[in-house]
Amino acid sequence: MQPILARLEAASWLTSTRELHDRERAPWRYYELTRAGLTEAQSALAGAHNGGATAQPE
Repeated sequence: MQPILARLEAASWLTSTRELHDRERAPWRYYELTRAGLTEAQSALAGAHNGGATAQPE
């Protein structure tokens, strides 16, 4: 899952923030769609609904 999220973040479809907890646990990373990511995701979903996805991160 991490490589996919990293690729989407590199394509500016996502932003992430880290939240530190105690020393015993790894930090949590939260992801949020950017405006561009939302547009591309909507386009991909519309394309999938119509028979073929069109948007892919570079």
